[in-house]
Amino acid sequence: MILQVQSICIYIMILQVHLDASNNQLTDIPLGACNYWMHSLEKLYLSDNKITEISKNITELSRLSTLDLSRNMIGTLPPTHFWTGQRLNEVNLAGNRLALLTHTPPL
Repeated sequence: MILQVQSICIYIMILQVHLDASNNQLTDIPLGACNYWMHSLEKLYLSDNKITEISKNITELSRLSTLDLSRNMIGTLPPTHFWTGQRLNEVNLAGNRLALLTHTPPL
């Protein structure tokens, strides 16, 4: 599984825009892998994997505008102060195990 992620990293260093790692039985994206596209990745598709949480390395992708984590095993969301990117405007979390949102943004 790590080999697939590493090969995706090499590819994304060239494209530096979109990454589709759906249907790969991933449980997480390694911290070192995200460093390669920290300031360039705009769309990240991770649907139909086995991800149980949204790790901090995903929340720090500064140019991310689209995040698809549908059909994983995510139970909670990270606190809003973890999200450093300001371009995120589309998030798909359908088909996860979210039971309760623990933080509500101020009105």
